[in-house]
Amino acid sequence: MQGHSQGGNREGTGAKQVVSAGGVVFRSGNDGFEVALIQNRGIWGLPKGNVEKGETLEAAALREAREETGLVGELMGKIGEISYSFVRNRRYLKTVHFYLVRCVGGSVNLHDSEVDEVRWFSVLDALRVMKYPGERGILKKASSMLH
Repeated sequence: MQGHSQGGNREGTGAKQVVSAGGVVFRSGNDGFEVALIQNRGIWGLPKGNVEKGETLEAAALREAREETGLVGELMGKIGEISYSFVRNRRYLKTVHFYLVRCVGGSVNLHDSEVDEVRWFSVLDALRVMKYPGERGILKKASSMLH
């Protein structure tokens, strides 16, 4: 199973669980819907980040979308979640909850310094440039929710 690692979760040796939230930020364009993608170190993807203490998943998704894209959004519904593991000094298992977010204001020029670039893409173009299969799957689900 690609994207999933299996192994022992004995006490003290298991992966650290991380919960994040993010959004598929969309607007109506001339040829259908457009989505805002972020670029970090040459990799295009969806805005997402860790849920802060006391914050709901929905609030975190809207905050991360605003911070990373510069866009103000309105929550339209939950799309789904993806899980993956990575190593950064230790092993982590991250679950990201994604929401459909309609853009109601802001500007891609107002993104924070964590992001190199933000750009609007048609759904088809976004699917072509996005690196991670899990995020592409989320975008496909979001697109079906919009149609």
